[in-house]
Amino acid sequence: MSRLKQAFTFVEVLVVIAIVGVLVALLLPAVQVARESARRSHCHNNLKQVVLAMHNYADTHKAVFPVGEYGCCWGTWQVALLPYIDQQNLFEQYRYFGSVQNATNNNYAQTDPSTRYGGMLNIAVTKTHLKNFTCPSDARSNTSSFRSGVTQHNYVANHGNTSQLRQ
Repeated sequence: MSRLKQAFTFVEVLVVIAIVGVLVALLLPAVQVARESARRSHCHNNLKQVVLAMHNYADTHKAVFPVGEYGCCWGTWQVALLPYIDQQNLFEQYRYFGSVQNATNNNYAQTDPSTRYGGMLNIAVTKTHLKNFTCPSDARSNTSSFRSGVTQHNYVANHGNTSQLRQ
């Protein structure tokens, strides 16, 4: 009686490996599409959170949206929204926010460069990367800018007329 060995031939193994490779190659683009769809959904959610924060700010401040930016260097609308996106601690760390309005009361803040947006006193806040202000699809915004390590974010606002001070 002879015993026959049951085994795969080398050619059969290569065919199976090739089939698995083709299936993986077909699956990878589908995975990338699903990931990009999730990132796009995250962008929409972030924008919705920013809009809700804007409206909460307006409700708190007599139906006025935050100023786009104060002069060149005293903070932007994003700093004003920090308390409304659960970042109260960062807002409290930011020194001299909107100092242009307080110029008569605080001459030190006007002349000291360390109090500006990218200055030494505020760099801990301005270099903090906030996911609420960043779309995950944009790899460029996940890096620091060329100035002082201040982060870049995706969402922008109409600055309007920032030369006049609110009373």
